[in-house]
Amino acid sequence: MPVTCLNNFEVLLMLRIIILSLSLATFSTFASDVTVFGKIKWINNWQGHSGFLVALENMTPTKGICKRNDQYILPQNHQFAKENFSMLLSSRIADKPVTLVIRSGECLEGFPKIAHIRI
Repeated sequence: MPVTCLNNFEVLLMLRIIILSLSLATFSTFASDVTVFGKIKWINNWQGHSGFLVALENMTPTKGICKRNDQYILPQNHQFAKENFSMLLSSRIADKPVTLVIRSGECLEGFPKIAHIRI
């Protein structure tokens, strides 16, 4: 079986295609994130829900993402559920704002799902 070598043009073309593909994949990942910022009004732990329900003072940035927009949900099976709950509770007790990252289209029980938290 003969070995073929790529010329410089083919190598540059392949590199451009790879870089373009990676940049599009990165853009699509971040394009679906919605960042919300504000003080926590309440944290609920209702029977029948599989996570803590959180409401911020301003819920409008996520309007239309899921069926419900009156609360966000922090899933109990989130990789850092306990740590994230501690951050939410600390923010609520200190009456300080919190930043939540919501993934557009990722809903749980009709609520927008919390992906990341920053205080």
